Amino acid sequence: MTPALQDPEGVVKAVSQRPVTVEAAAGWSSLPEWLKVRALVIDTGTGRRGVVQPWPYYSERPPTCVWLRPEGGGREWTAPIDGLRPARGQPAA
Repeated sequence: MTPALQDPEGVVKAVSQRPVTVEAAAGWSSLPEWLKVRALVIDTGTGRRGVVQPWPYYSERPPTCVWLRPEGGGREWTAPIDGLRPARGQPAA
């Protein structure tokens, strides 16, 4: 049996309480309102549709790219934010 993990700093609780938005920790107002985790977007550079993935790190500055995953799952890729647009049609699952 594995011993229970200790979290003396409360890191797990702090991370789990973040809002589900790309700009969660910093309050970045320069990002489009529609750019949220689980949003379905089109990467205009590749023509691919993808689902925005959770932001993997904290930064004081707004990001310039996001991680996307194909709608049905698969290998993630990064895309510049200025090359994204919201996808019309079916919402992401």
